[in-house]
Amino acid sequence: MKPRRGQRSSIRRKGLPYAPGRHLEAPKDLEAVRAVLSGRPEAFESIVRDYQNLVASVAYRLGVPRDDIEDAVSEVFVKIYRNLDSYRPEFSLSTWIYRISTNHVLDTLRRARHRPLATELSPALSDPSPSPSEKLAARQMAERVREALLEVPEKYRLPIVLMHVEGRSIEEIAAILSLPTGTVKTRLARGRGRLAQVLRRRCPDLMEGVP
Repeated sequence: MKPRRGQRSSIRRKGLPYAPGRHLEAPKDLEAVRAVLSGRPEAFESIVRDYQNLVASVAYRLGVPRDDIEDAVSEVFVKIYRNLDSYRPEFSLSTWIYRISTNHVLDTLRRARHRPLATELSPALSDPSPSPSEKLAARQMAERVREALLEVPEKYRLPIVLMHVEGRSIEEIAAILSLPTGTVKTRLARGRGRLAQVLRRRCPDLMEGVP
């Protein structure tokens, strides 16, 4: 089951409006899941409407080319629909969808021999109203950090992206990656260490004054 064309076209390819960590869980989420599982597939449309921007954000930030984002979103929702009976209410629906989206995107990128990456490292790097030169400098710095991040092994890179790009908490990352919170903390610490090593080698000017 795929999102309708009108729903697909509503996904904004620039500035994807989903705000990580700010989606409000609604009682209607569980109602929609129960409705679909009880034989009312039309109820799935509300899940698509509520979460298509979250899925698009995952695809975009992990490196899916812009022209392929809508297809990736459709593929993820097909997988969500087919696996809806495995959803457990003790987890928020957004976290469950995020985990499916992340796994699907990573698998797709591996098959396509692309390396997953974060295309926007931090929109907060710059001033709220920067000058053109400041914008350019921020973009250049973000690109340098992005390239350095690609040298960090995936098992360390993904928690970094989830925390520092998507704004996810330790608990959310643990749920998304199906890992204990202690493992997430360890991978974050090691990932930051690996990233710092790469940055010192590739971008020593960015690491001035950093111990």
